[in-house]
Amino acid sequence: MAVTRRAPARRAPPAARVHAGHIVVLVLLLSSCGLLNDDAFPPWLAYVEASADLGSLAADAGLGTNFEAAALELLESGGTSRLLVYLNSEAGHRLIALDPDTLAAVKVIEDDGYGFSGRISATTDGFVCGGALVDPTDLSLSPAPAAFDWSRTRAIEADDGGTPVNLVFVEDSESEATFFSYTAAWAETSAAARPYAPDLGSYYPIDVSAVGGSYALLARRNADGACFAAAYAPASAFASAGIAYALQDDAVETTGPFPAADGRAWLTADGPVAYRRDDGGNDRLIRYGSGSGGGVGADATLAASWAVGLDSIEFDDDDVGVLGFDAGGEWWFALDRLSGRLYKLRTWWK
Repeated sequence: MAVTRRAPARRAPPAARVHAGHIVVLVLLLSSCGLLNDDAFPPWLAYVEASADLGSLAADAGLGTNFEAAALELLESGGTSRLLVYLNSEAGHRLIALDPDTLAAVKVIEDDGYGFSGRISATTDGFVCGGALVDPTDLSLSPAPAAFDWSRTRAIEADDGGTPVNLVFVEDSESEATFFSYTAAWAETSAAARPYAPDLGSYYPIDVSAVGGSYALLARRNADGACFAAAYAPASAFASAGIAYALQDDAVETTGPFPAADGRAWLTADGPVAYRRDDGGNDRLIRYGSGSGGGVGADATLAASWAVGLDSIEFDDDDVGVLGFDAGGEWWFALDRLSGRLYKLRTWWK
């Protein structure tokens, strides 16, 4: 989900910026003394594990101060994990590779004419960003697999009974997508054109990801903005014939409907998370129970049809925007639009 950094009119000088770890210590001290003010120290701040000055990285890369963090993915390929952030501005675009533990910058990558985009996937060969295949070890570039238009394609490095495979999702239209399974050498083993729902309604895919031992699709229904998730297991079920958001069966677990402001929702192994605005109260991030909800045939205007909300955290996105969640459910990431600082946070339900 894209988050645009605002002009740094209120940005503190370098000497005044405090490392996230020091902030957390201060929060704990004030809390123990009964001096914690919710307005000054929002609830999410206590979950900060690490931070990085993304604003400085963008400026040093020639992107200026007004940049958009158009995509963030924590991915693994060939046993190597990277936190990849796609930055865009009027001055250009870059792919930033960060250490997933410390958020230390590993490399700022220029696209060298391959054409980066805001869709980042993991395959058995490496990471795909637009027309570029990124080597997970040295972060060098080569052409992405040529069989696909990567502007409407997402891929997952999967395990099919101990054999590495590539699962590929291609958007054919607003009502249908094709699900593929390929070997590690990109030989097609199966393919299925699947409508999203029985009524052939219009949907917008938000994410396709490996979540735990399943392979999941998250999409928003365009008619009412309701979101749905479908998880397929084992990997061979991903490219099986049928309806994407099918009724519950041995191979498909569906979740939804659930509301998500501006379609901001994320897949995790512990259930999907969505951002919800509340005009009469506090905006929140809500985690929903996997396999709950009335399904694509339910009336999403009725709260009784929604997936079960398991837990939540208050989150006001006026100055800080959520960029993404680790599909494993351990971490989430947010960008301070004013300072340009990227935060890595523990999930509140762990």
